Amino acid sequence: MGKTENSEIRGQSPVGGDTYYTPSETRSDQPAAVAGASGGLALSVNADTNVGYYFELIALTDPSMQQYQDTSVSNMLFYKIKKKPGSSDSEKAIPVLLWSGIGDILVDDGKFTGQSRLNAEEKTTVYDMAVEYEDIGSTRRFYLYVNNVIVASVDDKDPLPKYNNMALFVRGSSEVMFENIYALANNYSQNTTFSLGTVASSAFDAKEISANKSFQKYALSGLIQSTYLSGLGPLEPPKYKIYFEEFGTIMREAAYFNIRYDKAYPALYAKISPTFNRVKGYTVSNFFGKSYGAEFLIFNATDTALSLDSTSGNYLRIQGVTFTQESTNELTVDEYFNNKTRASTIKLNGDSTLYSPVKAREEYFDMKISRMEHGTNAFSLESPYIQSHDAAEDMMAWMVDKIMKPSKSIGVKLFANPMLQLGDIVQIDYKNENGINEISEYDDRFVVYHIEYKRDADGPSMDVFLSEVT
Repeated sequence: MGKTENSEIRGQSPVGGDTYYTPSETRSDQPAAVAGASGGLALSVNADTNVGYYFELIALTDPSMQQYQDTSVSNMLFYKIKKKPGSSDSEKAIPVLLWSGIGDILVDDGKFTGQSRLNAEEKTTVYDMAVEYEDIGSTRRFYLYVNNVIVASVDDKDPLPKYNNMALFVRGSSEVMFENIYALANNYSQNTTFSLGTVASSAFDAKEISANKSFQKYALSGLIQSTYLSGLGPLEPPKYKIYFEEFGTIMREAAYFNIRYDKAYPALYAKISPTFNRVKGYTVSNFFGKSYGAEFLIFNATDTALSLDSTSGNYLRIQGVTFTQESTNELTVDEYFNNKTRASTIKLNGDSTLYSPVKAREEYFDMKISRMEHGTNAFSLESPYIQSHDAAEDMMAWMVDKIMKPSKSIGVKLFANPMLQLGDIVQIDYKNENGINEISEYDDRFVVYHIEYKRDADGPSMDVFLSEVT
């Protein structure tokens, strides 16, 4: 805990800091002494003698310690406390440094104002510390993590006795705020072939733990979400055994969903889709996708209410794979002629040609000329009984053959005859004095598509409009 300073010689002021380093030579822009406050994580500790391993982070008043070239000052330490063999209980234990490093360890005001809750921070003030270890022969290998990134791999060739415990510690009068502590191990009851290995690194999932660092201040650790929460379900025990304890008042919520898909088609495969942004506020556990629905658990990993609709980055979506019947398909005249004018569509029967794309190309050209002269006259036919593309092409070929040829449209004025109705097929017998049909041949047929009735001084009459049937 502490506050930042606007000073050339002091970048921050940790609360309860003690003198940590006194440079041999200083300039005017350097402090006469560097103070620091620290705390961290301890594991495998003897509760009576404090012998064990300690991973410590130090917040210094001058974070840029690289400028002091005459020393190897570090603000990240991993060491062990041990006693000499054969020493009595009254003798003091001594620290043995195993690893040291330099990082940007900044203080936090502790107010948790929430202004940067979901905003990315270039340098975070909250740190996730993790330690795991394995025994390789007589050597104990430690893996050190800071903010879900491994910072060091340390070998202790003279390991201390094992104690199944862990602790949090603060050095001197330093003030450190801890939010949670957890221990993670494989569940041997589920799989007896587990080897310890790098347990945490195998549990890390980039899609689950890639949230920005500011989000960790108000959310469950990504390691907890990716291992323990995502493994809860009624079918099998959790994959990992875990101890987790929080020191704050963050609200947690879990909800059980048994939903049906919004489409009626059966799904062959379904899964939860990733969120729009990298800050995922919930964890999905035991997703079981069925043909028409799914069951799963949702854990709220934040301390606020989550909106799972499309208005937020935590949009909850399920995507799947299914087979559906093609609902609509259209075949236009242009598509029909584009297929028929291809050279590959020629059909031969011995030496004779049954169908030639050259003829189709000429018909298509005539249609384009007609469009240029008379405009485009379009209509559409909907038929749910056409179930294949070949059947649609056969229907189109029949329509093109009937419509492409020029047909006559005739208007005839007759004495009113109520027997003549729309849709009737008629023939025209209209000859001149020489006995020649002036309008059409006698065998030509016409369909009645419009009738208008009139009444004048000569009596009732009707105008009949006919279209030639080809």
